[in-house]
Amino acid sequence: MAEDTAAFHDALKGACDTYRPDAYAEYKAWCDRYFYLPHRQEPRGVGGIFFDDLASGAVEKDFAFVKAVGEAFLGVYPRIVALRKDTPFDDEAREKLLVKRGTLCRIQSRLRPGHEVRVQHGCGSGSLSDEPAASCKVVN
Repeated sequence: MAEDTAAFHDALKGACDTYRPDAYAEYKAWCDRYFYLPHRQEPRGVGGIFFDDLASGAVEKDFAFVKAVGEAFLGVYPRIVALRKDTPFDDEAREKLLVKRGTLCRIQSRLRPGHEVRVQHGCGSGSLSDEPAASCKVVN
């Protein structure tokens, strides 16, 4: 859903542009670094912006920026959810989710050769579901 990602980032960029022209590039790069998963060699999610400890010396300006980011999120995210809420979650999508969750299994199998690696099913003891919580496909 590339158009959803683009709309999300456009909204964040609009909020950042009200703060300072280079804010989006800086905060997006920070987010990309912070939420990168080196063991998977991929980002976590579609990205966004990450900032902390704003101290420009202009408290009102900093607060206005934080508020603008919140308002941007509230403006775009509900639209994306409304647009996608009825999208079918088919077997292929479910398998992708389970394999992604099973990445830890693959990592463990490489870190601990010779050990049996098991994937738990359901949510643990007393689970209401017998469906797998992850799918492990070890590729040598």
